[in-house]
Parts: sequence; C-alpha cells; structure tokens
Amino acid sequence: MLRLTPVYLAEIIRLVESGKVNTTTARACWRRCKDRFGPADIVEQEGLGRVSDDAAIRSVCQEVLAESPKEVESYKSGKVT
Repeated sequence: MLRLTPVYLAEIIRLVESGKVNTTTARACWRRCKDRFGPADIVEQEGLGRVSDDAAIRSVCQEVLAESPKEVESYKSGKVT
C-alpha cells in the first residue's frame, strides 16, 4: 500500500528542486515511501543522491576502466557495441 503523505510529497519536491536527486530517483522514492522511512531517508540509505563532484565521478570511471582492460581495448580498436 502506497503511503505518500503530503509531507513526503513536499520532501520529494524539495529533493528534486535542490538538485539532490533527479526525477527518476524521485519517482523511485515515491514508490518506496513507508510509514517509518521518508524520501530523504530512502535516498540516504540506498545511496540514491546525485553525485556532482567531478573528481568523484572521474575516480569511479578510472576504476571501472582499470578493471575492464579487454573492453577498453575493444573500444580503442573500434568496437562500439
């Protein structure tokens, strides 16, 4: 049963307007709202917040590339799918 209260709806709107989550994440929060967990709690617990730190994003990308040398070579040799 969906328990989206006016307070939770307002909280979801604030999260989107502040840029902390995108609309897709907001919809997911809406579906997951329970009596004890509000949208901000869900975002925090599930790590759904938007990452806007370029250095953090770059670091994760470098890790993924370092862990996938075969895929990197395939891409460099022209494979696109």
